[in-house]
Amino acid sequence: MKQAQCSLHWRSEDGWRKGSCAVHAMCHGAAEKGQAAQGDSCAAGKGDVLAVRSQTVRAAIHNGGWKEMKPILFNTDMVRAILDGRKTVTRRVVKPQPPATSAVSMEGPYAVWRFWEDDPSGNLIKPTYKQGDILYVRETFCRFDSDHIVDGNKYAYYADATPESERIRKEYGYKWSPSIHMPKDAARLFLRVTDVWVERLQDITADGCKQEGIWDDYKASSQKYHDALVELAYPKCFAELWNRTIKPSDLSLYGWEANPWVWVIEFERISKEKALYGESEG
Repeated sequence: MKQAQCSLHWRSEDGWRKGSCAVHAMCHGAAEKGQAAQGDSCAAGKGDVLAVRSQTVRAAIHNGGWKEMKPILFNTDMVRAILDGRKTVTRRVVKPQPPATSAVSMEGPYAVWRFWEDDPSGNLIKPTYKQGDILYVRETFCRFDSDHIVDGNKYAYYADATPESERIRKEYGYKWSPSIHMPKDAARLFLRVTDVWVERLQDITADGCKQEGIWDDYKASSQKYHDALVELAYPKCFAELWNRTIKPSDLSLYGWEANPWVWVIEFERISKEKALYGESEG
């Protein structure tokens, strides 16, 4: 039987808009209120890269949306799935894991485990992310030297790499940096958490696998046959994908066969402006 593949296609991304009317308004708003220091200014011509020349404004930006955001790491395949609009859910291991025989349920924003279902006592587990949180995605990247910055783009992302871009990168000696080291100002993907719940890893359904970014290009003889292939192949494909994200030394605890409790985190992609200022787009 042909199996679904986890590998995703290369994809280029146009990137953010060059200007940010939200920052532009913020700069002038600070000046109008007398909050900007003498000599502070904001230069933003139509179609130009926005330049905020104010320590006051930069501090306001840093202490505003950025301060409230939380980082989340994704591997390259999953970044591409988010860029393509195919991934809207991620699963993360609950730590510490509840006892193997305990009953686990959601109570408000927390998971609660009990030794038995009618146990009057409960043990709270706080999720890493909660509904309404704004996240910035950390991904594999490289930073250009000042003399190689084009159109204000000082970062490149491995998820966008092509054979030609890789040839040029190597020619100039640039190296990819791990996602864990990506600074906030390099972030281009922003997410809003829409729901969080807890379940066993193997409780994932074929639809859940699809929301995780699994896809196929089966050429089945009928929709019924295609659906049967999906039901069999998607969980297997996701299991392989999941195990690749777990350290080999932790597979016995958190791998697919261990069937750990996981946080299921639903999200939607939002713009940088919306992530920083909560303003409507358009």
